[in-house]
Amino acid sequence: MKYRPEIDGLRAVAVVPVVLFHAGLAGFDGGYLGVDVFFVISGYLITTIILDDIAMKRFSIMTFYERRFRRILPAYVVVVLASMVPALLWMMPVELRDFGQSIFASSVFASNFFFLRETGYFATGTELRPLLHTWSLSVEEQFYVFFPLMLAGLAHLRWRWTALTIALITAFSLGLSELGCRHWPSANFYLLPFRAWELGIGALASILIRLYAPRQNAVLSGAGFLLLAASLALFDETTPMPSIYGLAPVLGTALIIVFAAPSTWAGRLLSLKPVVFIGLISYSTYLWHQPLLAFARIRSIPSASEVTIAAAVLASFGLGYLSWRYVERPFRKGGALFTIPRARLLGGSVTALAGLTIVGLGLHVSRGLPERIPERAAALAAVAQERSPHVSKDKCLAFTTLKPVEHPLAGCDTFLSEGKADVVFIGDSHAGTVTYTTQLALAEKGISSYGYSYAGCIGLRGFERFGMEAGFDCLGYNEKMIDYAREVDAKVIVVVSRFPLYLTGKHFDNGEGGVEPGEKVVFDRAGSGPGSGDLKDPARVERMLSGFTEELQRLTDEFEVVLVEPIPEAGWAVPLLAAKTAYFGDEDRFTISTNQEAYRTRAEAILQAFDAVEGDRLFRVHPEDVFCGRPEPGRCINATQDEVYYFDNNHLSRAGTRQLLPSLVAAIEAALGPRNGEHPIATGEANGG
Repeated sequence: MKYRPEIDGLRAVAVVPVVLFHAGLAGFDGGYLGVDVFFVISGYLITTIILDDIAMKRFSIMTFYERRFRRILPAYVVVVLASMVPALLWMMPVELRDFGQSIFASSVFASNFFFLRETGYFATGTELRPLLHTWSLSVEEQFYVFFPLMLAGLAHLRWRWTALTIALITAFSLGLSELGCRHWPSANFYLLPFRAWELGIGALASILIRLYAPRQNAVLSGAGFLLLAASLALFDETTPMPSIYGLAPVLGTALIIVFAAPSTWAGRLLSLKPVVFIGLISYSTYLWHQPLLAFARIRSIPSASEVTIAAAVLASFGLGYLSWRYVERPFRKGGALFTIPRARLLGGSVTALAGLTIVGLGLHVSRGLPERIPERAAALAAVAQERSPHVSKDKCLAFTTLKPVEHPLAGCDTFLSEGKADVVFIGDSHAGTVTYTTQLALAEKGISSYGYSYAGCIGLRGFERFGMEAGFDCLGYNEKMIDYAREVDAKVIVVVSRFPLYLTGKHFDNGEGGVEPGEKVVFDRAGSGPGSGDLKDPARVERMLSGFTEELQRLTDEFEVVLVEPIPEAGWAVPLLAAKTAYFGDEDRFTISTNQEAYRTRAEAILQAFDAVEGDRLFRVHPEDVFCGRPEPGRCINATQDEVYYFDNNHLSRAGTRQLLPSLVAAIEAALGPRNGEHPIATGEANGG
């Protein structure tokens, strides 16, 4: 295959935005598209290489895999081995165990499945995962399993039939991704069937060049360049990808591949020596950047400075060059290690991968080697694994892939009394984390209860969440819970939900370095439809706020209602930050806290909506009074030297729940009123007090 410098230049256009996107640099919100560009390039190059070999009657599947091993494995193994040093020094046990799992998954070419599984509610922040980026390598490696065999099988057909077959597969995958972005967004992002069309477009570009040998075209190649540049500039985390939107950067890349040449302005730009050089080291740079950025953030307390992140970015390119020069090149054509016989190379590759899988399994089985770090730091970090019994067993907290169930659910009926319940708990995962402990306290007072929570769902009727996987049903959950509350003659409904997330659609940024990862969350009133998906749409915001008031009012028409106001969010992974504070000996940060004003800004409109509920049947619990203002004025406490109040960046731990418990129990007792001639031990606060 003739060398094309503009293809290496295109690699540079892919890798630089990806690195800067992961660095969090403003203006590169669409930098993640670099991976999509890489997929198109890979589809083009692999197809060209295979078809050239088939045409010259020298194609061998073993030769193909030998080339892939030489290209991919040496640098990958070096990066993983190098990453183990800071991992052993700086990672908390839970992080190291997770790192071991990712080593295992990436070494068996399945890290996309691993990270898909780890995108759940309580997963570690993606920016702290050193091998997160290997998901894209796994997608390519899975593509390599079937695509060469398919091309070889089609070799006896005319090129046009081969092109038609690939085009049909590409079209099917594109349609699947459009469906997937609406119903299975996580699987859509990580899995090959939803990504294959991007590789397929690259393959079709190769066949188009072979069939028609199109002449260079400055207009079409320039249009492709502008299309790609516009996508990088305009796309952000709210753009569904992959989807029909992805045609812009993908077709832009394909136009460059097909029509760019050194004589076109796009070709000249991409063929500049500095651009080509970055493209040459792009694979190694891509491998290095995520571990460097992740470890920079892991080691920093409370968060990495701009200088630290900039140093990690520069180091990515520096180590990328060294890795390309001294690891990649020697194993590839013309390198000193190129003469290694195929059998030895393949045997060594299998041995290296097997060794890494054993290391990964060892870190998992050993639970992250907790003996490495002081006992106190290990205990603080362990809070990240803490769940109430019902949540840890996935009993009474349904996750977003589950459909609403019929009640009572076995295992959640422990606190019923002769099939009846005085109190019913409704809400999302914030409800799930506090319900069980509260039920225990209520049971000691002779108060029966039932609780079943639905992660990611507002605990009020009349709201829909859009962009979720098939089967997610907030409306059904709430209706079934209210029906069951009637069935068990409940007097009180307790509502706990993360209202700020559902109103704004954005995860919490505490303004001090703690930025909660996560995709946008789109809620609206039932029947309104998602509209444009614009979270700042004033009409949507007004519908949501008025809906909070109306649905609470409707609930109070039938029940006494205890409403837990928004629980202060943290933004950073509190247990890990507390553990590292203890581990690295930063005695000046004996308390972890966030700015109370950030809480008030995020919750203000919601609290006003609650204020608008009329009557005296709404009893409000104020978590702000529990966690904020004491002992530090203007601060919301996340952890002290002795206790960690959150098990991640927003969910209360058992210690945090214990802090909230007295206020919550008092409000429930007040809502129940005098029982059996006795008065409750405390009075709750009616709405507006």
